[in-house]
Amino acid sequence: MLCSACQEIFSRPRKLAYASIQPWTQTPETFKLAKELGCHLCHLIEAARGYDSIKGSSSCFPNNISYAFKPINPNWARYGVGLKWYAFQSSKTEDDQEELEEFRQGVELDPTANNLAHLLATDAPNLRQEAASSWMVLQFYGRENIVLPIELFDPDDPFEEIAQNHLESQTWTGSLGTLKLAKSWLENCCKNHFSCGARNPSNAPFLPTRLLDVGTIDSPCLRLVYGSSLDPKSPYIALSHRWETNQTRVLRVSNVENYQTAIPEPDITPTVQDAATVTRALGIQYLWIDCLCIIQDDDGTDWSKESSTMFKVYSLSACTIAAAASPKPNQGFLRQRSPLAVRPYIAPSPFSTNNSLCGSPYKFKIHPPYLNRLHDAHVRSSEWFKRGWVFQERMLAPRLLIFSSSQLLWGCPMLQAAESWPSGKTGTNFIDQFTSVAEETKRLYALFGGEKSVRRSHVGWWEFLGDYMSSELTVGSDRLPAVQGIAEMISSRTGVKYFAGFWLDADDFLRGLLWEVKDGEEKKPEGGWRAPRFSWACVEGEVKFDCAGEGRVREEDKLMKVLEGVKMGGTGRNIGEALRVKGKLLAAAVLTGDLDGGDGTVEHRIVTRENGRLQAEIYRKELEFKESVVGRAQENIIATTQAAKSKGLQVLESIMWPLIVLLSPLILALFIVALGLAIAVASVALGVAAACVGVAIALVPIGAAVFYSSKLLSHFYWTHLYPRIYADRLSREAAERARERTAHEEEMLRRQRVAEEKAQRVFEDLEKGVIFEDPKSKRLSKANQDGDKPLKMSLNSDFRLPSRQVIEVFVLPILQEVDIVWGLMVQVAKDSSDQYERLGTFQTTKEEIAKLQLLEATLEEFFLV
Repeated sequence: MLCSACQEIFSRPRKLAYASIQPWTQTPETFKLAKELGCHLCHLIEAARGYDSIKGSSSCFPNNISYAFKPINPNWARYGVGLKWYAFQSSKTEDDQEELEEFRQGVELDPTANNLAHLLATDAPNLRQEAASSWMVLQFYGRENIVLPIELFDPDDPFEEIAQNHLESQTWTGSLGTLKLAKSWLENCCKNHFSCGARNPSNAPFLPTRLLDVGTIDSPCLRLVYGSSLDPKSPYIALSHRWETNQTRVLRVSNVENYQTAIPEPDITPTVQDAATVTRALGIQYLWIDCLCIIQDDDGTDWSKESSTMFKVYSLSACTIAAAASPKPNQGFLRQRSPLAVRPYIAPSPFSTNNSLCGSPYKFKIHPPYLNRLHDAHVRSSEWFKRGWVFQERMLAPRLLIFSSSQLLWGCPMLQAAESWPSGKTGTNFIDQFTSVAEETKRLYALFGGEKSVRRSHVGWWEFLGDYMSSELTVGSDRLPAVQGIAEMISSRTGVKYFAGFWLDADDFLRGLLWEVKDGEEKKPEGGWRAPRFSWACVEGEVKFDCAGEGRVREEDKLMKVLEGVKMGGTGRNIGEALRVKGKLLAAAVLTGDLDGGDGTVEHRIVTRENGRLQAEIYRKELEFKESVVGRAQENIIATTQAAKSKGLQVLESIMWPLIVLLSPLILALFIVALGLAIAVASVALGVAAACVGVAIALVPIGAAVFYSSKLLSHFYWTHLYPRIYADRLSREAAERARERTAHEEEMLRRQRVAEEKAQRVFEDLEKGVIFEDPKSKRLSKANQDGDKPLKMSLNSDFRLPSRQVIEVFVLPILQEVDIVWGLMVQVAKDSSDQYERLGTFQTTKEEIAKLQLLEATLEEFFLV
């Protein structure tokens, strides 16, 4: 169905050669209404706005919009060269009889190479043949720029018939009509595409250890079965998906037996349920999903066994379902959508000079954007595509059925298609190519032979892993296992030995060990062990391989020999690997530079061990000075606190003794009076009684007088006497302590400045070249007599190192070419005497290497871990 404005586009003959622009009589209100009523072309236009337009105010669209039919230069369409558009504007502005006459008269000036405009206008018999190799578009101009590709409709194309059948019912990617189109893609490929076989052809049939039996559409089920119990030739589907964050519904040791009867519905995720639905619709009974076909809780034993056959699981599957739809909580990968926005519209010929609505024998398909844009928008930008394991899964798959958020896409070496392009187009035109099985197969097969094969060069291997190195992995230690399947397939086809991310038999294997992190990637990965330190997989992000020249490595240029790759133990994902090598370990030290280098670079200087120890002593003293500043400050605080406590006791003593001195005569007088009265009382009872009463009465005012007198004296002392006696002394003591503290701090700062200046001079000396004299080396001692043998080498570290440290290392030369030497900087591995781990790379001259060989170094056998 079309709205009146879109019907008008096809009501009269339109020009192709001159790209005549016509007004589109749609308004924002009528455009909205037309979409609600189901105008197919309006839906395609709205969908295309997100791909081709620089959006202005959406409320204004489609005011002041015009359209034109335009041809694309085939050279640009196929090879990306030359002008994109044929451009010749008509002199007429109205689509009337006069313009039509000009069109008929001007077709001989058709700018297309095959006179396509003339063929279209005259319904030429050879139009189908010529149009098949041409490119045309319906373009809308104005505030937004929208391009809809056009191609000739073939009524005998089975894919087109399925795509248009019951279109209104295909409102989600899991509808029967949609999955019928997917099944037709699969059946066509299996029957007619002889080059789309398994990635790893083998005479022996293969089935995974475990599969899911999904039943049929009429009799659905979901249970675990063992491949050994099935017909070896049984086809199966593999699922490539991004795991749920909460990985609870997986195969465990405890549920393996129960799952062979039936998998309970609560244990089935929406993604698994959708995969089973699609598998049944494709006419296949068995499905492989990693989370339900590999035991996940046996310490990696089953995972290690099954991962070794991963390349067979995907490469020998009938097809891989790619769940690329945007992940949503508690949802699978089948999505609701508008079929009018993704399926092409079959339109009457807009070019014929006959009556377009009834006279032309040809029809045309109006498509949404090209396949490459669909793939970029819905697949490459998806969370699924970013997953590290997906790189291997999509590479090994002989066929890919991709479920995006809005439509299905198909990829095999001979056909790239989508619901928007059910029949695909050509296999060689770049504007409809998307990176799928076809492109990745080409990259993969390039490693089997030629100059970039794994036997010849690691450069081809790095290029192959370009996309993979920036992908995401939930488990960091999966970086090597996630490409193990591809490596095993290549190894089985070429016979080249693969080990820890390298090809041991490659001509430039030693050069491969000299990988470096890309600029700005010096970040040590979190989450513990990932891979051996000699392997590129131990770092995050991308690595570069351009640090040791090009071409084959001659035997005479090899300074190290790799004897074999060795498994060092471990299970599951954490299997230790090491290279047993024979080479020269030259003792040295690394002086790490400041992190703030101005231009963002950090230089780590390499010196002899003895020089390193000397500089370490300077660094140690510098740290002691810095620590002493803090320590002295703490000591000052403690001393001040103790002085305050001591002063408090002195003040208390100074108060008590004056009181005792003042009150002692009064106390003595009272004692004598009491004694006399007691004697008088003893002689005369009555007198004693009277005297006691009198004394008692007399003592009350005396005691009160004594008490208040002491209070008065104390107050007078603290308010008048104490400030005068002690204030000056306390002030002098406080001032003296302040002077001492200031002098101490100035001395500490002076020492620190001296240390920093001394350290700076050390680094300046290093830049000029440090001359080291070793009494054990006659050769170097003689050289030092000349005073012209400085050591100038630097380390390119894999990770950021602490600033201004001295690290004892070993220089391991690997390759030489003319006067240049490349190699690794290594450290002794923890708790080991014959294992060394990589710290980074270096490049220097033979002369500099000679300075490190203070004694004649001999070849040693050890392990790189």
